Amino acid sequence: MNDFDGIDFTNVESEIEASKPYIPKGDYNCIIYTCEKYMSAAGNESIKLECKVHEEPMYNGWVLRKYFSLWHPKEEVRGYATSDFKRLLTAAGMQSAPDNATDLVGKTLIVTVSEKDNSDNPNEDYRETSNEIVAFRTPKDDGFTPSTEASIPPSMGTKPSL
Repeated sequence: MNDFDGIDFTNVESEIEASKPYIPKGDYNCIIYTCEKYMSAAGNESIKLECKVHEEPMYNGWVLRKYFSLWHPKEEVRGYATSDFKRLLTAAGMQSAPDNATDLVGKTLIVTVSEKDNSDNPNEDYRETSNEIVAFRTPKDDGFTPSTEASIPPSMGTKPSL
């Protein structure tokens, strides 16, 4: 027996939405699931961070990545990376870096992402718009906060009792 016996899909309309390689800019509830030392193919050491969007209706499970070039040869690049990593630590509730980057795995935080235009990339394979993590924040007292994209208008909110 076929699981779809008696159903005809021939004349059924369907909307095909183009799959995007990025999510809209905004704030997202995330859980860190990878944080580790990473060696690029060029031999540059960095910290690789991967967060999964969590408790978000449309983008639950989406992976966001950021590399922290803490050992970059240029002092300016190291400075930016160190500052960004300190913001990550603060958002994760840590005062200083742990002995192992993996100690950040499982921490929750709010991640702000932007849409990065890559249309001028010389490599044709990397010209699609992508996400870029631009900020980290600590979740509110009750854990996660509502997404900035999912706010409701005041008219739909709870009315005060009289």
